[in-house]
Amino acid sequence: MDRFRLSGYTDDERWFRVGTVDVTTTVLVTALGVLSLFAWAINTALVEVLVLYSDRVRAGQIWRVATWPFANAPDLWTVLGLALFYLFGREIERLTSRTKFAWMLGILTVVPGLLAVAIGLDHAGLQSLQFVLFGMYVLLYPQARTFFNLPLWVLGAVFLGIQVLQLVGMRDGQQLIFLALLIVTALLVMRSFGLGDEYPWIPAVPLPGFITKDPYQKANRARQKAQRAQQRRGDNVVPMAPRAPVTLDRDAQADMDRLLDKIAASGIDSLSAEERRRLDEHSRRLRGQ
Repeated sequence: MDRFRLSGYTDDERWFRVGTVDVTTTVLVTALGVLSLFAWAINTALVEVLVLYSDRVRAGQIWRVATWPFANAPDLWTVLGLALFYLFGREIERLTSRTKFAWMLGILTVVPGLLAVAIGLDHAGLQSLQFVLFGMYVLLYPQARTFFNLPLWVLGAVFLGIQVLQLVGMRDGQQLIFLALLIVTALLVMRSFGLGDEYPWIPAVPLPGFITKDPYQKANRARQKAQRAQQRRGDNVVPMAPRAPVTLDRDAQADMDRLLDKIAASGIDSLSAEERRRLDEHSRRLRGQ
């Protein structure tokens, strides 16, 4: 899945390019998080002004509702959180788009921030967003294999349990409430952006058209048309994966065949976010992951 790819993106995947690095939404947010570590080292006041302090927001410093993820102090856990944010954010962005993922992160920041101000909570750090992105990934790929061949949902449950136990043990009711608000918001955002159709019990909130529209829809259609023209000339622009020795069940195999036929006919961009997720999941199973 090219998880560590920083270059080679198409125009609709990147915002801009710095040297050989293509800056996507995930790369941009991760880079800002890294810069916040250096800003803290230079002068802690540079980062303190970004922290979500409810009383200061009520006093008029409303920017703190949107800037709290970039208030980070350098330590091992923060660096690990930034790395995980990049890994899981990259996967979620690939299933949506750079624009939609930016809106997702904005909603995941501002909505819990406003709720925190309403009940008098203080918070800071990108690790909270990293945690809910990991949770989204767990819900989208619950059976993906991890350490000791455990399914990913087990690892997710362990991480959530540890987080809750830590906050309970510290008697930090404020952060426990904030975590709950963040998780609920993340579930609604995931479904509202067309992910997680297998969880119909999570409501999908209707979003304005300027959030859900694809600004590169015309370019995508042109690229698909060019791919079809190449296919008619005999060029196979979409390499088909060879059959793996591991087999899928009948329904999964039929679904994968249908998705591959759709790619062969119209290109990879013809797949919806949900179809891409299902294709990835089938591929993982065939690889024994």
